[in-house]
Amino acid sequence: MSDTPNEDQIAELLGGAEHEAAAKQPAKPRRPRRVRELDFSRPMKLNPVEQRRFEAAHVTFCRDLSVRLSTELRSPIELDVTNFAQLTWATAVREITQPSILAVACASPLESSVLLCLEEPILLAMIERLLGGGVLESPVSRTMTEIDMALARRIFSSLIDGLSVVWDELLDLRLRLTEVAPQQ
Repeated sequence: MSDTPNEDQIAELLGGAEHEAAAKQPAKPRRPRRVRELDFSRPMKLNPVEQRRFEAAHVTFCRDLSVRLSTELRSPIELDVTNFAQLTWATAVREITQPSILAVACASPLESSVLLCLEEPILLAMIERLLGGGVLESPVSRTMTEIDMALARRIFSSLIDGLSVVWDELLDLRLRLTEVAPQQ
């Protein structure tokens, strides 16, 4: 017998090799995960899954911040998400209750801005509690002093630190407080 294979033996060897190669290949290659950029400078519709994800993350943020503020202020604090809306900057500023204290945070790496506001009576009550005031004492409306603004900055920093953790997990954005000022 000769050492060279005949045509049938060659076809059998090639057929077996093709079968082994097909068995080693995965059934279907996985599609790469789609990443959708969100531009918060213009309102757009989030799909329901994204909206639920944002809301759930902010509900968790409110729960965690409630515990933190209750401890800092030595008073029971309860925060909850009451509304979830996408607004342009101008619309958001127009809808702020008077009088309020505003904080602007820079969202890195996008270098866009996030607006936070606290109604002045709530912020004054928080400042009074930080300074040892009573729970039932209602703060008197007044012009914010430099000390009030420094304490307001501390309160907003605490809020933004907690919110930054949420946004870092959701969108890989980090927030940094840039400005605190009374609404004008």
